[in-house]
Amino acid sequence: MQKFNCKWKIVAESGLTTARLIELVMKDSSDPFDLAITAIGMNDIVAGKNSEKWIGEMLLLREVLQKKYLQLCDYIAKACGAFAVLALLLSILVIVELVFERYFFQRAITWQTELVTMLLVASTFIGSVYVLSEKAHVSMEWIYDFLSKKNIIRLKIFTSSISLLFFLILFYFGFLMFEEAFTKNYSTGTVWDPPLWIPYSSMMLGALLMILQYIAEIIKLTDDKDFK
Repeated sequence: MQKFNCKWKIVAESGLTTARLIELVMKDSSDPFDLAITAIGMNDIVAGKNSEKWIGEMLLLREVLQKKYLQLCDYIAKACGAFAVLALLLSILVIVELVFERYFFQRAITWQTELVTMLLVASTFIGSVYVLSEKAHVSMEWIYDFLSKKNIIRLKIFTSSISLLFFLILFYFGFLMFEEAFTKNYSTGTVWDPPLWIPYSSMMLGALLMILQYIAEIIKLTDDKDFK
């Protein structure tokens, strides 16, 4: 059985209201989190608050949590970009070392080709997160000339939703491949013989991070002033 580490933070107070929860979240804004679970509402109602004020505070809470989620995705995207650059640089160094060993020292190639392949796969899947955050993926923008700003955003939301569905499927099958390779100890069968769960994990992780980033992109699009 595979174990995962998860950091929890529980905020509990007697009679916790929405306003107080917002205050607690804002106070700890420098500490990123992965998941927020709230159970609030009845305390606000029995406290004598009118529905309009309660809805306003709920919308403010949503805005605060949404902002923290977007900040977290931004940090992750930048880290993915840095990882992709380092992986590419390491690939170049390994290729240079391969050339020297093969043509100058007449030594057999055992691990270099496979390592470069794994690094390129990892940089592609994980680096795509940063590319998406910078809106640098290839896109056909000529159709935008025929659409209004609101319809352009609608089209972007639609295409982002389709991409999100694709990466959900990719993550599912990537996880199945990773789990099978890890539990059954599959390897490449070469002289170096590295385990196959390593390249499979980069595909699974890249798909998961792309899911998080596409959710962030859809949130940004739905909050665009031209869409409202």
